[in-house]
Amino acid sequence: MISGRTTVSSTVQYAGVRVVVRRDSVRRTDQSLGTYEYTESVDGVRVVALDDRGRIALVEENVYVCGQRLLMCPGGG
Repeated sequence: MISGRTTVSSTVQYAGVRVVVRRDSVRRTDQSLGTYEYTESVDGVRVVALDDRGRIALVEENVYVCGQRLLMCPGGG
């Protein structure tokens, strides 16, 4: 898990046709409790952005749901 966080519980706050909103209770590395809210969607987009030299732009993101810090193409939903 990112930064040693562990999920204590997870609840669905809203479930629609195209999106689900979840709220997780997490335990941080200092043992305090916190809340993390996120969406699960059925679609989204990523963009391969090239500069004038043909280099691809990437962003580094903490991806909570897979528990890793990843390099990704910029995008959203």
